[in-house]
Amino acid sequence: MRTIKDIYIDLLNPDNIDTNCYYYDDCYYIGIEKDNSAEEFIKYYFSKGQKTLEEDIIRYLDKMRFEHMRSSFLLGVYLYNKLPFLQVAFDKKINEYIKKAQNQDDTYQIENDRIENETRRIERIKFLYLWFLTCLYHDVGYIYEDLHDNILSQYVVLRKRGFKRKIRFIQTKKVSKKIKYLEKICKYIVKEKSCPNLMINNNIPCFIQESYKKYYELRLLSKRLYKDICIDHGIAGGLRLYDYMKDKHYNNYNDNGQVKLVNDLLWGPAIFDNFIVPCVEAIIAHNVWFSLNDKCDKKYILLGLEGLVLSKQDNIRKSPITYNEFPLLFLLDLVDTIEPIKFWSKALKNKYKWHRTNKNGKYVSILENAKIDIIMGNNRRYTVKYTFENLSKNIKTKYEDIMRALLFLNSDLFNSQAQNDCLELNFLS
Repeated sequence: MRTIKDIYIDLLNPDNIDTNCYYYDDCYYIGIEKDNSAEEFIKYYFSKGQKTLEEDIIRYLDKMRFEHMRSSFLLGVYLYNKLPFLQVAFDKKINEYIKKAQNQDDTYQIENDRIENETRRIERIKFLYLWFLTCLYHDVGYIYEDLHDNILSQYVVLRKRGFKRKIRFIQTKKVSKKIKYLEKICKYIVKEKSCPNLMINNNIPCFIQESYKKYYELRLLSKRLYKDICIDHGIAGGLRLYDYMKDKHYNNYNDNGQVKLVNDLLWGPAIFDNFIVPCVEAIIAHNVWFSLNDKCDKKYILLGLEGLVLSKQDNIRKSPITYNEFPLLFLLDLVDTIEPIKFWSKALKNKYKWHRTNKNGKYVSILENAKIDIIMGNNRRYTVKYTFENLSKNIKTKYEDIMRALLFLNSDLFNSQAQNDCLELNFLS
């Protein structure tokens, strides 16, 4: 078994051409032990794609979220490198995106002919581009979800009563900018027509497409779904990425509606619709929870979310989110759940002041104590063994906590088990 820290160091090494985490050349190594290295890494990665991590994200997003997004990104790259069936699933899905882009804009054909004749490394580059845009942005919406409860409550009351002008009376110097961003996101539920009609490529299950607006509205305006009202960070972050990238592709780089090559990157409506929208969809869907028990079934049905109630087969609920049908969403959901920094930052919150420190040592310590190994068994079965050392006396209960959180991914192709000494992730390829 290798520590997660050692694996990440290898992935960040630009010299490892066939296995590193970069989709671009001329890489700049940013070590994980440096303070604020996760934020620096994500900003640099976006800049290489001619994109900007906007100032309010850098200013308001919690340090742990940057660490978690980088760690999730690297863990996903590791699993992609080691699991051939994941590579096949992504290749198949990306080829679907390419064909749709070609049908939408035949000028894209020339670029694709050039790409398809190159090596396996090019297939990794395609994956890494989709994966970075999805995973390194998936928790950006926490700048909205983490708003102060009192401010949010007052805002929601005023919004529900239609007193839009009175919002200015609850603004303070500390929160006025956050309220401004909050209003930007809330426009999607105030005017139904302004919420983009996504899910054009079947990249996430159709019932999430049908339910996500209602789910978002219930979380914001009602305590009937969960005990606290909030802005769903996945949906808010996904919609923000949609706005940001659409502006770039349709306005800044649009050349008569056709694909345009600018500084070795492709821009245009066909690229946005077929490569960016899948990333947006995965971010929107990753925090939309299914009902997994009878009590929750009744509540979801009562609130009009019956599409999120999983049907039973032989008294077992099986997830529609499988790696062969929805590889991008599956991988995001998986690493978002098992990634050690987020999980242990919450589990050890009372022991350490995680949210107040600017030191990177505690996060690195978690990565040093997390280990992973991948075993290929019989009948195309792969087992990922995942362990944590020196972080808890009653470690099996922690494995069980993660296993329960993974129930929404259980299917004929994937399941998890909590053992005494490890968490086992089982894949049938």
